[in-house]
Order: sequence, then C-alpha cells, then structure tokens
Amino acid sequence: MSEIKFCPYCGEKLGNGMAFCPYCGKKLPSQSSAPKVEEKKAAPVEKKPIVVFGDILSEVERNLTKVVVPNGVKIIGEMAFRRNETVREVILPEGVIEIRDGAFFNCVNLSNINLPKSLQKIGRRAFEGCASITSLSFGENLAEVGDGAFHGCEKLKEAIFVSKLVGLGAKAFAGCKALSKVVLPEGLQRLETDLFLDCPSLSDITLPSSITAIPKRAFASLPIHSINIKGATAIGEEAFKGCASLSKVEVGNLTTIGKGAFEHCTSLGSFPFPLSLTYIGDHAFFGSGLTSVTLGNDVTYIGDAFCATAITSFSVPLKAANTAKVGYCKFLRSLSLPSGMKTIPDLAYASNPCLTSLSIPSSVTSIGAGAFQYNKSLSSVSIPAGISKIDMMTFAGCPSLRDLYVPASVKIVAGDAFYGDSSLSVHYAGSRDEMFTTRGWALPYAYGVKEIRCRDGLYDEAFRRSKFR
Repeated sequence: MSEIKFCPYCGEKLGNGMAFCPYCGKKLPSQSSAPKVEEKKAAPVEKKPIVVFGDILSEVERNLTKVVVPNGVKIIGEMAFRRNETVREVILPEGVIEIRDGAFFNCVNLSNINLPKSLQKIGRRAFEGCASITSLSFGENLAEVGDGAFHGCEKLKEAIFVSKLVGLGAKAFAGCKALSKVVLPEGLQRLETDLFLDCPSLSDITLPSSITAIPKRAFASLPIHSINIKGATAIGEEAFKGCASLSKVEVGNLTTIGKGAFEHCTSLGSFPFPLSLTYIGDHAFFGSGLTSVTLGNDVTYIGDAFCATAITSFSVPLKAANTAKVGYCKFLRSLSLPSGMKTIPDLAYASNPCLTSLSIPSSVTSIGAGAFQYNKSLSSVSIPAGISKIDMMTFAGCPSLRDLYVPASVKIVAGDAFYGDSSLSVHYAGSRDEMFTTRGWALPYAYGVKEIRCRDGLYDEAFRRSKFR
C-alpha cells in the first residue's frame, strides 16, 4: 500500500510511515479511505516586457516593435537590446545619461531612436550593426563615444557634435557607407585609430583646433578635398593615405608627419611644410602629386618620403641627408646634396629617369648599393676622394652615362657596378699598377664599359696580360 503524502485534514506534507499527523494530531486513515488532497500550486509569475533594476534598463521583450523606455531610467544596460531584430523604434526619456557597451548591437531593423539631451556617454559597440538608422541628433552633454560605437551603421548620413565631446573611440564610425558630413566641436581632445575607416561617402569634415594629434589611419581613403588641421602638431601613420581627391591641407606648428601619412594622395600638388617640422616618415608622400618641396633646416629625417612623386627638383636637408632617399621620381631634373653629409644610402637616388647631372659633396665617405641605378639621363658623375668602394649596381642601368671620375682612394669596385653602361668611360685617378695590385677591381672586360682609363693609360686585357709575361 502506498504511503499517504499529505494530511487529509490539514493538508500539510507528511513523512514516510506516519500513523498520526504531527501538525493536527489526527489519526491518519489508510490510503484507500483517505480523502484526496490537491497539491498547492504556485501562482504564475507575470513576465514584464521591460525589465528595470533600480535606474538601469537591463532587458526588453523581443516581440516589441516599439519600446518606450519609462521615466526614471538613467542607464541602458549592456546588451539590453542585443541582436533584437524586431524592434524598429525606441523612445528614450530625458534623464538617460549612459548607453552602455553593445546596448543596441546588431539591431538591424532599428530605424528610429532619439538620443536625449541628458546623454553623456555612448559605450563601445553600442549601436554597431544598426544598419537601418539614418539620422541621429547628438546632445550638448555628450562627452564620450566608445570604440566602434556606430560601426556598420550603413545608412547614417551625418554626425554633427556640439559642446562637451572630448573623445571619439577607434572605429567609432567605421563602415558608415552613407556618412557624408561630420562636424566635430571645439574642445574635442582625442581621436582614435581607424575612426572613419571604409566611409566612401565622407567628403565634408570639420575638425576643431583643439585636436593636437591626427591618429593612425583616421581619415584614410576618404573622398575629402581639403582639411584644416592647424591645431595638430603630429600626423599619425597613414592618416590620409589613399585620399585621392585631397588637394589642400592647412597646417600650423606641425612637427611630425608619420609613415605613409599622405601616401597615394594623387591630387595633392603642394603642401605647406612649416619651419617647425622635424620628422617626415618613410613613404609619407610616396606616390602623391607633389610637384615641389621646400623644407626647413631642422628636419632630421625624411627617409623615402618623397619617392615616386612629381617633384622636378629637390634640396636634401643636411640633418636628414645620411638617411634620405629620393628615387622613382619621373620628373626630377635637379638634385642638390648638402655639403657635410657623410653617407648615401642603398638605392637612395635610383630610377630618376630625367636626372641629367649630379654633384656628390666632398664630405661623402660611402655610397650604398644601387644608389644611382637606372638614372637613364645621367651623363657625368665625379666621385669624391675618400670613397673606398663602389658597391653593387651603384651606376647600373645608366645608358647615357659617358664619364665617371673615380679617385685613387677607391680600392673595391663591384663587378656589376656599371652593368648595362656600354658607353661609359671610367676615369681612374690612380695608375694602372695601383688598380692591378689592389685586387679589388674585377677583370676589365667584366664591367662591360667602353673603357677604363687610368692616369697612365688604358686598363684593359692587354695590360693585364703584360703583367704575367
């Protein structure tokens, strides 16, 4: 026989094997004669469409197309609407001060939301992937916009900020393909990397003078025509790389231009290099439309910043001369190297097809490999005393080079130093015996030049054979 589980008189739960109820004291009948008692059922819990804890909205029912956030809410919690594909409209009350990380992440059909004037902070990825939002009004109290806050808001057309904004996070507007106008307010102190990455419609940007540094790739590949960055002292790497329509840049007391900052800005014909400038990174203007460059005396590094530009002349600043490279400039006709420089780096002035003449300062003590290769119009060069080596491919591919004057200090000449220069006469200041005994010169015919002439005659195979008789 089964045990009685509940007292038939008072309804309390019983233990196994009991004859009397410990609660009411009555004798318990057998299972067959006991009256049936129904279990007590808990009342159903009503599920709320909007869940608020204190002043934080933490969750919203997912079948709502319109959500009216109740008064008193100050914070839209993390992930509160995350991946909600149903909601289309959200009305926020005045008093909301923060929208936390990922609050509306991937709400792909959300097209209408108001940002109250009380809003102070928008968290990381707060509206990322909200592909249906077309417009937003940012209030005067908004101070912080987190990383990727509006990443992928493909239909957002404008971002106009006012007053208290002090920081925009990395990739804040990346992938906003319809974004065409951005106004950033005075007082804004900080921009981050990739701020407007992949914004192909953004052609109108207003920057405040309070921005002192342009971060890495901040405006890369945008269709902007002009930019005013007078407050900036530093431009980060690739900041404007690929801005093919950029033709005008206004600067102030700029000191640093980072690597690749204006690379492939093909419409940029001129740039106002200030006297305050001290550093220009590699590839800074590579492939740009620059036709002329004038630099101050305090520039300490230019690397290959001006390679492959449209400049016609260039004066290398002394403090940067030992690391400077100005090559692949198809219109360069005049190159001025400063007295006092010591080193010409590898490939420093290669492939300038219009360069006809060159004066190497007497202070130079070393010339790198390929330094003047493929300068097809170069006709005459004098190497200063003090140089001891002509390295690999130094003058290779210079078919117009007729005369090269080499001092007696040169003891080593690479076999391919004059490769392809069949019309070249090498004039060596030393004697044929000096050239022969150094053992640093290759066999005469190996150089493929017209002749090697020493101060006492030709250094050729006939002379070499005579030394072994």
